[in-house]
Amino acid sequence: MGLSNVIASGLMLLAMIQVFIVIMHTTMDLIAWVSRDPLRLSSLYNNDLCSITGVRLSVSGSSITINANISNTGSTGWWDYNKSYVVLEILLIDGSKILSLSRISDLQKVIYSDKINPGIVDPGEVLSINYTLDNIDPNKVSSFKVIFSTQNGGMCASIGG
Repeated sequence: MGLSNVIASGLMLLAMIQVFIVIMHTTMDLIAWVSRDPLRLSSLYNNDLCSITGVRLSVSGSSITINANISNTGSTGWWDYNKSYVVLEILLIDGSKILSLSRISDLQKVIYSDKINPGIVDPGEVLSINYTLDNIDPNKVSSFKVIFSTQNGGMCASIGG
């Protein structure tokens, strides 16, 4: 009876170690993907027929709002705002970076020239978004990048400020 308990315990320990290794490997892959430079990502996947224009920064106390107009120049993959994202990369004057990610569905947005499918940014239409971040000293912002990712994985980027 004692030997079978030892063998069972050993097999259970081995199974737990393997599960831990699989979970850690998946977590490490996710961390590596998230920590990539967004501008480098945008140069790899900048093929979803979009462009960012009219980027501007406005300040209200310790909050900054970045407004960007994202023009759809031919893509049909913009309809699911839960799968489309905006990434802000803010470079501070001390050299540090702030990265922030939000789904389009969570941002204040307006669609201009919305004539084809109401509520969807069709080719030739413009999505204007406002992205607000709190507790940032606007005097310490050196520059910022706006990166838009569609539900199909395409990206376009703009450097502002």
